[in-house]
Amino acid sequence: TIHAVIPGPPQAKERPRASKSGRFYTPQATKDAEQTIAEYIVVQNRDAVLDPKARFQVDVHFYADRRGDQDNRLKCLMDSVTKSGLAWKNDNQVDGIYVLRMNPDAQGQRTELWITPL
Repeated sequence: TIHAVIPGPPQAKERPRASKSGRFYTPQATKDAEQTIAEYIVVQNRDAVLDPKARFQVDVHFYADRRGDQDNRLKCLMDSVTKSGLAWKNDNQVDGIYVLRMNPDAQGQRTELWITPL
């Protein structure tokens, strides 16, 4: 099982932007957030060994205010796990997702993540 705590307000995945030439790209703020989250996951789970071909259950607790879109927060988190290389190769391997938004407590805004192979 992987468990990680990502401090700070949960980051939402921004919509793709179109360049002047008409090509679509991911905003730099989203790329930076995904990389930072992936690094937190890796640092906190250096010894984790999961079968990358397994199916997974994901449990997420967002400790945050009510502003923000939960599914875009989840998308950023899922893409970050993919970037980390610790669990799945593609998030289509996730068979179950449980997301709970809770008011921040004494530990402040954060995201808590559990990934369990099925």
